[in-house]
Amino acid sequence: FLRLTSRSAQAEEVLKETAAWNPWAPEVHVERARLLADEGRWTEVVEAGEFVLRNAGAAEDLERVAHHLLARAYTRLNNPQKAQVHRTWIEAHAQ
Repeated sequence: FLRLTSRSAQAEEVLKETAAWNPWAPEVHVERARLLADEGRWTEVVEAGEFVLRNAGAAEDLERVAHHLLARAYTRLNNPQKAQVHRTWIEAHAQ
């Protein structure tokens, strides 16, 4: 909600507090990647997104968000081959 209402600084503070409770939670890294994407910090989006993919377990909703963020990030980083990998996953898992 905070991120969507352009209150990124407050969202970052809430995220830091949440990460202090469980820094390994993939949900924390998804939200971090979203904030980074809003700021155009694409290399860091890739790092957070890859972490989520490695740790999402059976949570397909987390995987979907991570693949979406990674497709955007790799497109912005001018790496169409890697972006296509994530777009292919998204298309294969369309509901």
